[in-house]
Amino acid sequence: MTQTADRPPGGLYFAPDVSWGRWIDSEGWALNVDGNRDGHYTEPVRPAVKGIGTATIHEAGGQIGALPSYIKPVSSDWYVCGPALTVLSPPKDNLWLHRGIYHAQPGDIMVVDTGRFHEAGYFGEIMSHASKQVGMGGLVIDGCVRDAQLLEDLHASGEGIPVWSAGLCIRGTSKNFDAHGAVNVPIRIGEIWVFPGDLIVGDRDGVVVVPQARIAEITEKSIAREEKEAATIASLKEGKRSVDLYGWGMSGRPENPNR
Repeated sequence: MTQTADRPPGGLYFAPDVSWGRWIDSEGWALNVDGNRDGHYTEPVRPAVKGIGTATIHEAGGQIGALPSYIKPVSSDWYVCGPALTVLSPPKDNLWLHRGIYHAQPGDIMVVDTGRFHEAGYFGEIMSHASKQVGMGGLVIDGCVRDAQLLEDLHASGEGIPVWSAGLCIRGTSKNFDAHGAVNVPIRIGEIWVFPGDLIVGDRDGVVVVPQARIAEITEKSIAREEKEAATIASLKEGKRSVDLYGWGMSGRPENPNR
């Protein structure tokens, strides 16, 4: 094993302004100090947050973790919730996506940084089949995908995975073995850093990233927010006004106007 650096040997790349201090094996797999895979939260947390909308989680956490709004599901009714398996991919190249699939544990959500190069279809029918076979839970990519109808059909038949992407593109990718890429390293998508093991939740609205250390806290706050909103909706149905419920009338200034 070799310790991480700005540009370590073996064709691996690590963001130079992130102090991470992990170890990697020859394939780019991130390991903790005990030599085991780094970054998985305790399993009991996930059922509690599963089904809660991304907007609720984002707001409950203090407006955190929202990936760029152009990243949307290929099919509008898809929902995903699971730990991040991060992939740093060279632009217009999907070799490291293929490699990442075979590092996945069941339920992992692959999150891919392509250097914001969108004019390529990094993922399609073949890779959806491969991802399903290893039990991967979904894909979130700051890049485009292709075979959209097939991706929908495969997921509907239980043979594929849900996908969130920057859009659709039919252009192909390369497999450059000399290019720099990595699996399970910190990546940045938009203004959000994503670390292995962070909680990824995606729905029709978009994708939110919850830092691993805050999963339990934000899950609790998200549930409380949903309960509070349910009570607000009940009051609205009784004829009460939103401006009165939130204290937004002309006579006063609310303590927290961000609802």
